[in-house]
Amino acid sequence: MADTLIAGERNHSRNELDIEVFSSNVLFYCGLYLGLGVALLAVGYIANASLYTMCERRIHIIRAKYLRAVMRQDMTWFDQQQTGALTMKMSSGMERIKDGIGDKLGLILGAFGSFVGGNSLGFYLSWRMTLVMLITVPLLMGATQVSGKLLSRASKMETYAYSSAAALANEVIAGIRTVMAFNAQPFEIHR
Repeated sequence: MADTLIAGERNHSRNELDIEVFSSNVLFYCGLYLGLGVALLAVGYIANASLYTMCERRIHIIRAKYLRAVMRQDMTWFDQQQTGALTMKMSSGMERIKDGIGDKLGLILGAFGSFVGGNSLGFYLSWRMTLVMLITVPLLMGATQVSGKLLSRASKMETYAYSSAAALANEVIAGIRTVMAFNAQPFEIHR
């Protein structure tokens, strides 16, 4: 497309511009870009739909295995667990798994393909410039590693806080009559 526009500009400055040829070349490239855009949209939709379906099937299997594992526990294990904490851990864990293997997997694969393709093209066109550009990769990987560790730590703290809050809320709601009978609403709200 750029060649067509540059040639058109050059021919226009020389007063040799053939409008028919120029228009047909521009229309050809516009049609090509439109076709590539539609193909990219279709492939992206199919990829996201496939990843979403795969993710939901995996989550269903994991939930069934989790429920089987919980049902095999002794009664003393249930006494040690907070009310509602199991369901909160299960639902928050499933959301994290969905985030990890859902559409983000497609984004990671796409980014990896772009990285490999871009570097291959870069080495083909100018290997020296590509080597200079690749100096930043270890810095980016280090920043990503630190960010991942911080995010993981924050996520664990969030899960613990939410499970404790859910257990407390379930306990209060389950014993709401007792709370109301002893006029303990301010205490429970503060807790």
